[in-house]
Amino acid sequence: GYPPSAETKEFWRKIGGNTTTNVPMLQMADGRVFTQSSAVIRAVARMGGLMPTDEVGLYMTDKLLADAEDLRGVGYKSFVPWGATKEEAEAFINKILPLHLGNLERQLK
Repeated sequence: GYPPSAETKEFWRKIGGNTTTNVPMLQMADGRVFTQSSAVIRAVARMGGLMPTDEVGLYMTDKLLADAEDLRGVGYKSFVPWGATKEEAEAFINKILPLHLGNLERQLK
């Protein structure tokens, strides 16, 4: 359930090996555990043969993931249930989000 119990968080810390956060977490069949959003994405892409091998492709992958992380960071600050004002949420939707999406769109063309 959500929010997770203290016992659940402690279990995640134990198997994830990270004392701060372990969500998202990917536990492999062999017991290995991968944590941290972009690291999990990169690991899965490599395992599935989806990661580029050329220098430019790797750069663009890293760049797009970093841009997505930037967007996520400012997005979290706009969540009213997490303390943002309605004005801050609206400013995110009307001003900040279009800038970030425009950057992503430009790079993906």
